[in-house]
Amino acid sequence: MKGIYSLYVLSVLTCIYSCNQFVYLPKSAKQKYFARPKVQFMMAVVNFRELRGNWPPSLNELGLYSIENRKIIKDFQYQTADFVIKNNDKLYVYFDNYKKELYLDDPDRTDLNRFHGRIIFYKSKDTFVWKVKM
Repeated sequence: MKGIYSLYVLSVLTCIYSCNQFVYLPKSAKQKYFARPKVQFMMAVVNFRELRGNWPPSLNELGLYSIENRKIIKDFQYQTADFVIKNNDKLYVYFDNYKKELYLDDPDRTDLNRFHGRIIFYKSKDTFVWKVKM
């Protein structure tokens, strides 16, 4: 079993190192911390839910009803954000394509350690809270 596992790892590493299309840029904990979505974005989503009674279905929909939300969306650090509504009390926001990453404009390169993640909004007792996973 160890032989099969090591053969698999060796073949994956060979594929990665033989192609110049994959990039692995080490990132520190400080860089990861500053790449997290801002608290203002999460507060805007929660305020939208509390005022409208439902979760925003998209990033554009979040900015339709408030000038402050439009500014928050403009300052959002990621190019894509996919909103997945699970139920009335739970929302997942998947974010990707960090705007400040080095190889973002080169479509032939893939950063294996890029900044991306998800935000889970849920109801805890009577308040809405969030958890960021990167």
